[in-house]
Amino acid sequence: MGSNGAARSRVRLRRGLRSLNSSPAAVPGPNPTERTIFREVDFIRFEDGTVAELIEDGKNPGHYMFAALQGDQIRYVQGVRTQDEIFVPLSSTTEFLCHTTLATAADDSWSLQEICGEIMKLLQDTLELEPGDYILASCFVIATCLVEKLPTAPYLALVGPPSSGKTTALRILKLLCRRSVLTADVSAAAFYRLCDKLTPTLLIDETASLQNKSELLHLLRSGSTQGIVSLRKGSAYKTYGARVVAWPELPNDAALNSRFLVIPMKCLTGRKLLSPVDPTVLERAKRIRNALLAFRLKNLENSEPPESGRETELLPRTQDLYLSLSWAVRADKDLCKILFALVKKKESLRESLPPHSAAVLDAVYRAIHLFPNARGYSLSELTKQVNEYLQNIGEPSSLIQRNVGNILTSFNLTNRTRTNIGYFLWLNGGERGQVHLIAENYKSSLNFVPFNDNNCRFCAALKNPQPTVNEDSSGPRQGEKSVRTDRQSEHGEPSEHKKGVQLEGRAKRTKKSVSKGIKERKASL
Repeated sequence: MGSNGAARSRVRLRRGLRSLNSSPAAVPGPNPTERTIFREVDFIRFEDGTVAELIEDGKNPGHYMFAALQGDQIRYVQGVRTQDEIFVPLSSTTEFLCHTTLATAADDSWSLQEICGEIMKLLQDTLELEPGDYILASCFVIATCLVEKLPTAPYLALVGPPSSGKTTALRILKLLCRRSVLTADVSAAAFYRLCDKLTPTLLIDETASLQNKSELLHLLRSGSTQGIVSLRKGSAYKTYGARVVAWPELPNDAALNSRFLVIPMKCLTGRKLLSPVDPTVLERAKRIRNALLAFRLKNLENSEPPESGRETELLPRTQDLYLSLSWAVRADKDLCKILFALVKKKESLRESLPPHSAAVLDAVYRAIHLFPNARGYSLSELTKQVNEYLQNIGEPSSLIQRNVGNILTSFNLTNRTRTNIGYFLWLNGGERGQVHLIAENYKSSLNFVPFNDNNCRFCAALKNPQPTVNEDSSGPRQGEKSVRTDRQSEHGEPSEHKKGVQLEGRAKRTKKSVSKGIKERKASL
């Protein structure tokens, strides 16, 4: 901080010492001396439960103070004193602060249901969304108030064509979310400084026009997890925080997309909507921000996690997102049930596989249903089917067997041996069930229609889940002795050489029938 800013802070503090000394949020200590350290902060928490949050002075715009909670009382103070330090609000010259939306007071007269209801009503009056998306957006706004307590920072993606209302939605969310900053472009350096200084809710518009889109994707990926810092030129920056991004379409980045709650924007239907600059909208948003500030102050010290429930039915990233959204509203059990159903419904919009992984999964899944009695499949034949899939979806690149093998390993399908006809993938019952489960979870990213064959016990198990599915021994595990089944010969397992001869003959006989069978299956679908 510059000398002028420090001087202004000291003058401002000394003018308010009388109110500071009488405030319950002020920690008793000696009068300030030359040795007293003045420290500018945006938020502070003490061991006795006292918390102080930066707010804008409602009577003096452009100046800042603290809303401090000690016990059950909220006071407004110019600083908080400890034994040898005095904590003062950030000065008006602080970088980015003038572009950050802050509360001006703490209104603790609202219940959680009233807060959520008022947010939804404001969103309905200003935006055209699906009914469930109003609830999701409202829970997101509330979650930004307690972002430090959440296991994962909530991310919101607004997706839609031009003139679908994405920018309007960002402007409305800027009025509601904690410490919101709206930008149309951001550099890495500014991103790190802003996030480290203020932990804002960052709203990013017109991402298609960003010059370095890959840099933005990296910055977004780095900011969703607690405790991770970015190291730049000898300094460590916190990048954690809630984000809202407007996309013309979701990026080709499965890892990042899995962090987003996706809200498709609807084209306007002619319904009259209020403008983000309407005075009534601004006043309603101001009251909501003040109510959310009181909600934040009174819930920050509540470390009780949400009750465990059905979140295990969700995919891992979706679980994190649901827990983050439900943490702030966990007191409303009915709302949490609705929220779970809505987040579950959004899974298909978020979870997707890269094209190459989807192609390999497609090939294995088809092979299991076209040749259910086979104990495994040739990697060379699977690779041909993978490349045919990629060609059909317009993917210019193709894969070699090594690439296919690496993707199979990522699916934990590692039981492969080298035979006379090349590498062979063995699939036992557990692995076949695993392929079905992966296909069920990621079916939205695949172009084929699932077979759901009535004769397939794994498809039946997905329709009517059982506790476990016993594994059979459809092939030998490396380092394990083969287990005899009803289908095996009484004379025992054939030798590797005989297996290779048998498989080679089978491959020659089925080489043409595989492609033919797939084409016939496609035609029937």
